[in-house]
Amino acid sequence: MQSFGQICGKCAQALPVRFKLQLRKHLDRCYERNVYILNQIHPSDKVLDVGCVGHEIEEGDLSDPPRGYFLHHDLHQHADQVVGLDILDTEVEKMVAAGYDVQVADAQRFDLKETFDVIVAGELIEHLENPGLFLQCCRSHLKKDGKVIISTPNPQHLQFVLYRLIGETVNDEHTLWLDHDVMETLAEREGLALTKYKYFSPNITMISMPMYKLGMAKPITSGGYIFILEIDQETNT
Repeated sequence: MQSFGQICGKCAQALPVRFKLQLRKHLDRCYERNVYILNQIHPSDKVLDVGCVGHEIEEGDLSDPPRGYFLHHDLHQHADQVVGLDILDTEVEKMVAAGYDVQVADAQRFDLKETFDVIVAGELIEHLENPGLFLQCCRSHLKKDGKVIISTPNPQHLQFVLYRLIGETVNDEHTLWLDHDVMETLAEREGLALTKYKYFSPNITMISMPMYKLGMAKPITSGGYIFILEIDQETNT
């Protein structure tokens, strides 16, 4: 059976009611993340979205995806200037055909010869072999008062811990896990400072979702982090 993240908008219309409700909850969780990210961005900001491809979006849904399904689309609707970047050339071609300004490049080795007010990376950093190189690229493309916004799964999430206890793999494409302490150290090494972080809600679980909504034990009930990094003025003066 497909996971909720693998169900396209058109397929969702044919789902039984109970699965539609579960899918809606999953998309609401993604939308919560997207709304928080958008609230950090002024419409006049120049935005770079690194790792912008929507991996589960069908070609026909690229220009009008379900709410909360496609971060790059939400950024494109919110800000006047949005540039996307991804290493998957075929998917980039589809996005360009759908009207997005997207380029092919490696997240760890890009050089666009321009700077941005905001750089966004949604659920990307945990897939990279060298997150330090990625942050170096972000730092060199960031305006002096700009910010980097990164979302990533929460390694302390109860569901992930339980997976490990029973020998299950959370995601075999992940190369690392980051909590706020590790993110702070990594950012400092690349001339950036972690200025804010936020937990966002988990995927659908019987235990963690109710606890999260009640504000209980957020470090283990939240599904992910949103980190906000800025240039460390003390080390860059």
